[in-house]
Amino acid sequence: MSGEIMRVLAAFQSKKMEVGTVRIYILDPDGGAIATPEVIGQPQPQAGDTLRVFLEQIASQFHVEPGPAVAQPHMQSLPPRADPSSTVFHLVARGSNTGNWREFPAENWIVLDQTESNAFLPPGGTKVNTSWEVPPETANKLLT
Repeated sequence: MSGEIMRVLAAFQSKKMEVGTVRIYILDPDGGAIATPEVIGQPQPQAGDTLRVFLEQIASQFHVEPGPAVAQPHMQSLPPRADPSSTVFHLVARGSNTGNWREFPAENWIVLDQTESNAFLPPGGTKVNTSWEVPPETANKLLT
């Protein structure tokens, strides 16, 4: 761990506050320890409201005025390069809201080339009561 991380942890330990690697640490303008709210195990969906209220109380305590965002929002996951004839899926799946990391969504990009995409189409057009099989290696790209 870096020296600054160790300094922050020591500041919170000296005030008998909990420390850990999955926590939020609120520091005063001089870098001193103010608060470290519990972030794991809060009931959903109230956890976001609880944190928002907590942060608003800290901001009020220090008379923080709203200002422009420090960083502008932008896409954090970009589609992979793909041939124009490919089909590109952006899959975002929510977790089960239980367990440390399951409350966060998972995100993947799936690229099917034209042959793989065509494998999902019925051979000879659609007709009532017909079925066809997609090659397992192609179906697995979507299922995994």
